[in-house]
This record gives sequence, structure tokens and C-alpha cells, in this order.
Amino acid sequence: MRELEGSLPAEEQRQARAVRQAIEAAGGFTPCAQDTGKSESLLSRAASPNYHHSLTIRDVEIIESAGHGKAGHPHITRHLCRANGGLFVPLPDAAGGEEALLKGVTAIAAEFGDVSRAVSEGLADDDFCAADARRALIELDEVDVASASLRLVLKGIAEGSA
Repeated sequence: MRELEGSLPAEEQRQARAVRQAIEAAGGFTPCAQDTGKSESLLSRAASPNYHHSLTIRDVEIIESAGHGKAGHPHITRHLCRANGGLFVPLPDAAGGEEALLKGVTAIAAEFGDVSRAVSEGLADDDFCAADARRALIELDEVDVASASLRLVLKGIAEGSA
């Protein structure tokens, strides 16, 4: 077992970070251990960038459901989507209609503004670097989420189910 700081490959370190974020969103190691039936030390190793431990799909589902509603939820699922070239897009809470349309268009406009701001701030020092690009990509992911949500509302209206 590898135990040195940063000894795992970068992808496994990102996995561990997603696990840690999910556990924090779910209330910490103690409640997650109780909910999954796993020991806190096993969960800690799965959330550490120093150990090669993983959670079962069942454990991921339990932990992520406990963190529902917290910022970034579902952390592990979002990580897996990114790692496989995709994007997690939650279904919208609102039903169709004018309120959902207005909310959707407003969300897209706000997210485009965030992308523009990230790019502008990155260009401000005449050195648009990798960190600037990563920040803009995060904001662009939010545009995709807002767009997909609005698309679902519009499809519902077009198909007569809203």
C-alpha cells in the first residue's frame, strides 16, 4: 500500500478529493460510517490522496444521498462524469411554464456572465494561464447545466407535459 503524500496518480487523488467532499457534505465520517456500516478509518483511507482504497457503488449512493442539497452535490458522481468526458446535469425542480422559462433564461444569462468574468479576469494580467482556463471551464460547466435544465422545461412545454 502506498502511503507517501501525493504518491497516488493524479486521477486517484481527484477521486479521493471527491470522496472527501461527499463525506463532508454528508456530515462527516461518523454519520457516513453509521449509514454505510463501514469503519471511519476505511472511509478516511478512501478520502485520502495517500491510500489506494475505494468505496462500493452502494456506499457512494448512501453517502451522496446524505449530502443532497449541499453545494457541489453529488461530488463523486460529478467527478465520475468529468473523468469520463461528461457532465452531471441535475433535473430541474421547477415544472414548466412561464416562471420556469424566466428562471432558466436568467440562470443561463448569469452563468454566461460568470464565464465572461472568469475569462476577463484571467486576461487582465496579460497572462491567461492554466488556472484561469480551469476557472473558466468550471463556469462553462454551469452554463451547460443551466442550458440542459432550460432544455428540459422547453421540451416539456413542446410535448404538452408542462
